[in-house]
Amino acid sequence: MGAQQSAAGTAFDLRKLSPAVLRNAKPPRVILLTGLRLLSRLHGMEHGEISDAEFDLLVDEALEDVPAGVLEYADNVAFFVQDDPPPETPELLGIYDGVPLTERDSGAFSFVPPDTITLFKHPLIAYAEDREHLREEILVTIVHEIAHHYGIEEDRLHELGWG
Repeated sequence: MGAQQSAAGTAFDLRKLSPAVLRNAKPPRVILLTGLRLLSRLHGMEHGEISDAEFDLLVDEALEDVPAGVLEYADNVAFFVQDDPPPETPELLGIYDGVPLTERDSGAFSFVPPDTITLFKHPLIAYAEDREHLREEILVTIVHEIAHHYGIEEDRLHELGWG
């Protein structure tokens, strides 16, 4: 019941998307990836506490910690960081923009721009209690948005602990 078919036809096991697996996996570094993850509480870190370079380093560290297999079937996805989400949705931590793999027609996705995953730096910093918590939240947000790329809905992500 936990497996879904990817666009390539290979089963992707949702049960493997658990925080315990996430903390122990070390896949190769990924530069290109590419929903909705909301800020639900503020802890008090300030934007100035984390420089752009340090935030980028935390993103790199989080990408290294994405569980093996999670990025394996990602297709035509680009990853971005912006300081803030759109003004009408200031609570966003990240967003997936694209056509999920489960909705793609295999022949119709030639020569199209990539799907995107955007992390929003300032809300992520405001959400975090400290640097380590920020790294964990970046990781959770990346996995959450990648799951949308695979066609996993918001309710299911919350059931799995990735909401």
